[in-house]
Amino acid sequence: MSVFRSEVAESLELPWEEGERVVITSANASFNAYLHSLEAVIGQLVFVLKLGFTDSLTTSFNILGRESFLETFDITISEKNRTIVLERTTASGRSYRSLA
Repeated sequence: MSVFRSEVAESLELPWEEGERVVITSANASFNAYLHSLEAVIGQLVFVLKLGFTDSLTTSFNILGRESFLETFDITISEKNRTIVLERTTASGRSYRSLA
């Protein structure tokens, strides 16, 4: 699951605290998040992204998780070229649809 700060949900006008409450435990803390399934679009690919929103995230950035995002794509990061390439993986077994 990906975890985003509550401000992101608010900018989408999503009532984030109405999601399913889950407890997330990291190496140094536990906190409540509220789970939502949202349709996401990257390029021409549309898929469902599972997101937990919280106002307790202690980092200054959002976290993309393995479930529903990282398992959807093969990701190549090139520091030299300063690029990130996302390619749909064929092994995830997830369903997708195309915008076209």
